[in-house]
Amino acid sequence: MANVNEAVQMLINAIYESHQYKAYTDIKAKLEQDEEVMKRLNEFRNQRFKFESQNLNHSTPSQEHFKALQDMYSSLMMDSDISSFIQAEIDLSKMVLEIYKTISEAIDFNLDFINPY
Repeated sequence: MANVNEAVQMLINAIYESHQYKAYTDIKAKLEQDEEVMKRLNEFRNQRFKFESQNLNHSTPSQEHFKALQDMYSSLMMDSDISSFIQAEIDLSKMVLEIYKTISEAIDFNLDFINPY
């Protein structure tokens, strides 16, 4: 297990040095200086999470919820810093997902039961 823990720490350090992580933390630090911006951003992220959770549970989100989410997104994207943060968050998430996917495939960790449809 010590070898695994050491490899995990090396992976974490590599993530810290990645362009994706640095872009994410830089823009996050800038946004965190404005409490109102963070409040609006986190409200959007919360609503997006709820919307995506409903989709994953095969329930149909209401049209009103979808429209409200679209409106929030459009409003937030007018701020270039928020837009940059959302893109940086997506890029970092993709990198972490790719790492997870690579590891799970390499060890033949069967996840077919998650989305059987």
